[in-house]
Amino acid sequence: MITWLQTRFQTGYKILFFVVLIVIIVAFVFTVGDVPGMGRAGPRAEIQEYYGYNLRSHLDQQEIGRLAGISFYANYGQEAGQQLSQYALERLAYLGTGRELGIPPPTDEELRQYIRTLPGFRGPDGRFDQQSYLEYIDFVEAHPQLTTGDLGRVFEEDYIVAKVRELLSGPGYAVPHEVRRQLARQKTEWTIEVATLPMEDLDVEVEFDEEDLRHFYEENDFRYEVAPRKFVSYVVFAIDDYLDEVDAPTEEEMREYFEANRGDFAPPEEVIEEPVENAGDEEPEESEPREVEFTDVEQEVALILKRRAARRVAEQAASDFTFALFEEEISMNSDELAEKIAEHNLRHESVQPFPEGERPADVNFSEEIVRAIQRLNENRYFSDPHRFEENFIVLFLEDIEPAFIPPFEDVRDRVAGDLRAEERRRMRAERGNELYETFTQRVEDGESFDEVAEELGLGVRLFEPFARENPPRDLDWTLLERLHDLRSGQVSRMVQSDNQAHFIHVLNREVPEIDETHEDFARTFERTRTLSANVSGHFAINEIMDRAMPRQTQPVR
Repeated sequence: MITWLQTRFQTGYKILFFVVLIVIIVAFVFTVGDVPGMGRAGPRAEIQEYYGYNLRSHLDQQEIGRLAGISFYANYGQEAGQQLSQYALERLAYLGTGRELGIPPPTDEELRQYIRTLPGFRGPDGRFDQQSYLEYIDFVEAHPQLTTGDLGRVFEEDYIVAKVRELLSGPGYAVPHEVRRQLARQKTEWTIEVATLPMEDLDVEVEFDEEDLRHFYEENDFRYEVAPRKFVSYVVFAIDDYLDEVDAPTEEEMREYFEANRGDFAPPEEVIEEPVENAGDEEPEESEPREVEFTDVEQEVALILKRRAARRVAEQAASDFTFALFEEEISMNSDELAEKIAEHNLRHESVQPFPEGERPADVNFSEEIVRAIQRLNENRYFSDPHRFEENFIVLFLEDIEPAFIPPFEDVRDRVAGDLRAEERRRMRAERGNELYETFTQRVEDGESFDEVAEELGLGVRLFEPFARENPPRDLDWTLLERLHDLRSGQVSRMVQSDNQAHFIHVLNREVPEIDETHEDFARTFERTRTLSANVSGHFAINEIMDRAMPRQTQPVR
């Protein structure tokens, strides 16, 4: 790796939020290939190979996530968040395709120039900012889970990714008449009047009888279907239960952890002496805060490291437990399952029943755990181990209550509310059409739009000439989108936005002549061509990923 990557600079704080991204690595889990009882089961886990990685291996997931996290920040200048899994899978597909195509790694100069193009290192002026880059290097060197070697590897791999993306995307294409249409749409000058009234002003009293309610219920009974409900429970592999199974950390381990995380600890509070009476008017000197020493927090560090070790043991125990359920073919809700839970002395908790596809209301599960619950079924009734709070849990599906449509009497109030809302929408639409017809006819007869609006009880506002590329700030975007259908002198049908009813009257519409030699045309042509290329590349890599994604798994004993 080129030596300039080792350059260090003073520590900066611009990218501290990136710490959050690194934390994601710990819990990085791909939502592919759900295999009963597998996941983080160590050496006995099943294999789902994807471009040289086993997607069922927790260690491989961490490796993929760590590198993808670095890459995402460098390429987008922000935290990946929930996009990390998809981004990581795409990145591996690009790299695998690059190997198949024989794309060589970059030279030092090619890599240096490539890094200067990365959005993560751009300054406010949009250009490469050396300070941002050096701060990033500094952060990586200081982080216990990252090295500049990781950074160099990511940059070299992302160079190849960029080359493959360019090949898959192709040159793109743009048609001159489409570019002219886009420019004309953006540069057309409009002068409009907008008449507005609250939607409530269109309401009339809605009346219906019991027969109407029953008829509406029968025609729309699907609205009242109660979704299937899942009955779920979970067992807890608590860290505290495994503390006695792990050795105390050595002093060397504790000191190494302390030095790497010194900023996380605070020195013990010092005893403040009472001021001496009659000591004069001199103010006491403020002492410098004492720096925390290892001996101040030795016991705290020991507990942290011991709990870390216990967490690993708890995770392995949970993985062994799920493997045993799979290997011994223990059935759902069976006596054997109850015996297995009792044998491990596990706390067994029930979750309040909840509709399928929704979140449990009584437990604050993570999105990862919620997705795991959604995947449970009678053939795959238990989950892989999942981190919950400080511990690990394994989820069980106990029952699925089928969907059903409750009788009319049980949902009568809902039916009445729905029928009233439907009638109100219908009558509002009818009233809106009546106003549109009135506006159109009277404006065609030569009457002034604003005078007709005032007579009908609508407020009117005039918008002086503007174009879509620079619209008035207070013009509702919904109205702007309706303009392209209108010609000079026309009135729009009712447009609903923010509980307001609007009618647009076009006073004037001027479509400019488009000069194909102007720089605007060249920019728009290039933008359209680039968009076309990106779409092509997107479809290509998704097809490659689909072919490479493992369909079956291979158990390893």
